[in-house]
Amino acid sequence: MERKISFLFSDNLVHAIAGAMGSAVAITVFYPLDTARLRLQVDDKRVSKCTPGVVAEILDEEGLKGLYRGWFPAICSLCCSNFVYFYTFNGLKELWLGKRGSSTPGKDIVMGLIAGTVNVLVTTPMWVVNTRLKLQGARFRNTKIKPTSYTGIFDAFRRIVGDEGWGALWNGTLPSLLLVFNPAIQFMVYEGLKRQLGKAKNEFTAVDILIIGALAKAVATTSTYPLQTVQSTLRYGQHGPVKKRGVMRSLKQMVSLLAQRVHQMGPGALYRGLEAKLLQTVLTATLMFLLRLGSELGKVQMFQEANRETRVQIQQSVRGKDVFIIQTCPRDVNTAVMELLIMTYACRTSSAQNIIGVVPYFPYSKQCKMRKRGSIVCKLLASMLCKAGLSHLITMDLHQKEIQGFFNIPVDNLRASPFLIQYIQEEIPDYRNAVIVAKSPASAKRAQSFAERLRLALAVIHGEAQDAESDMVDGRHSPPPSMPKSSASIHPSLEMPVMIAKEKPPITVVGDVGGRIAIIVDDIIDVVDTFVVAAEILKERGAYKIYVMATHGLLSSDAPRLIEESLIDEVVVTSTIPHEVQKLQCHKIKTVDISSILAEAIRRIHNGESMSYLFRNIGVDD
Repeated sequence: MERKISFLFSDNLVHAIAGAMGSAVAITVFYPLDTARLRLQVDDKRVSKCTPGVVAEILDEEGLKGLYRGWFPAICSLCCSNFVYFYTFNGLKELWLGKRGSSTPGKDIVMGLIAGTVNVLVTTPMWVVNTRLKLQGARFRNTKIKPTSYTGIFDAFRRIVGDEGWGALWNGTLPSLLLVFNPAIQFMVYEGLKRQLGKAKNEFTAVDILIIGALAKAVATTSTYPLQTVQSTLRYGQHGPVKKRGVMRSLKQMVSLLAQRVHQMGPGALYRGLEAKLLQTVLTATLMFLLRLGSELGKVQMFQEANRETRVQIQQSVRGKDVFIIQTCPRDVNTAVMELLIMTYACRTSSAQNIIGVVPYFPYSKQCKMRKRGSIVCKLLASMLCKAGLSHLITMDLHQKEIQGFFNIPVDNLRASPFLIQYIQEEIPDYRNAVIVAKSPASAKRAQSFAERLRLALAVIHGEAQDAESDMVDGRHSPPPSMPKSSASIHPSLEMPVMIAKEKPPITVVGDVGGRIAIIVDDIIDVVDTFVVAAEILKERGAYKIYVMATHGLLSSDAPRLIEESLIDEVVVTSTIPHEVQKLQCHKIKTVDISSILAEAIRRIHNGESMSYLFRNIGVDD
């Protein structure tokens, strides 16, 4: 990894500002494409029919300023539009779902359509003004188009109302309302592509998701582009006088404009500027994807030979560099471990300066204690990684914090609890009426930490339905020899006291969950039987909605089916482990992205900065 690596990180407010600035940067970079698209849609007499030709004409006739005309009104309109949409969407979500409902893709689409409709009705005047200002000063080839001379946003509002009436501010409302279905089309195409590709792939990478999303956006944009052409024409307001307004008259006017354009210039005229719109969409998505990391991935080839041996070939020099090996652990955990070991050793033998493993979920972490005549496999894996050449490890929410002692290298055990707590506060309606639940006494400390930070009550499930890990009996039993051997230190007749066997009490819930939201917290969700049983118990005790939250969502075996059929309303896990396939099988599974804290950890280690910032307010028991 090159020395020019750079990331940004701060509190939630800074993240929001950074996201907004990232969007503004993307819009600014590709704004000329949008200018070219609008010229092609409105000015039907242009000789150039493609985006590069129009951009060249604007640069030659109007200069660089012409490509960025109307930039500030566009930014203002976009900010207002996003505010109205998300404010309406979240209000509908709270009103419709309330305390008892759970969100589904169908409900999200319906709420999105309603929020989009409200957004169109409220913000169309701003987009009309934005269109007028963006085209102001343009050199049109169509001589019938009259140039405008507004002095600014407020002057445009005043003159449009004075010259054309209040109704002119809502020109193009009907095609805008029809374009509200664009996200629904994109969502259906996106889910369809994921479903088809999911049959051939066990998991999706971030690049896969980027490509699928770009394809879905391209299909949705292409299918609705004629409506965007009519929308731009109507907003500019030079399509002819409108004597009466109404839904049917607007529909007739829209159809008439489409038919007129096809009759005069052919069907292709409806798609003029489409390549600019598609290019802008794809490039914006790609730019935001790259800005997320701020660094390119190293070149490495990894494959399995015919005999199932793993082979790794690093295809660029790593001599004297800091190498960060990011490894997630999908279903084939043993292959993932071997890939990590071989790649680490390959970097070591290639003279890398530092080799840092970024392993969000550390495999075999559940085998961190001696049970019966087994072994502490987690310690074995730690020793193997150190021997292979790892110099530092970044991980998240180890199953037991003491696992850090298995390594003789620095280990940074990051926490996902801030992200999960933020999800509770933002995504669970009326979370103040919730109670944090530990499904066994073993997970009580983690649950207590969540409860104290959220200022909520705590409940613990205790009794015979506990999972096996909550009973940490050593488990080794050997019958005494028939002929005890004499010993110089122990008298043969000495009787050793025998530990009394445990007897688990009937299952009980310590704490009041009646009439409240129950949020079960744990570090790992693997086999979900115990969570399903816990949900049934909590329902019997009066909880009306049940969430399960954990850092690592292994979701092995038939976990998605069991969750789908259970009383659990929602399972929230982080992105430490890929589980796209499981999400396709169960709509109750939600993902919280934790990539930002991993990126910041990489940046700080690479630049030699303190890691204490990432552990603010983290207690010993967290």
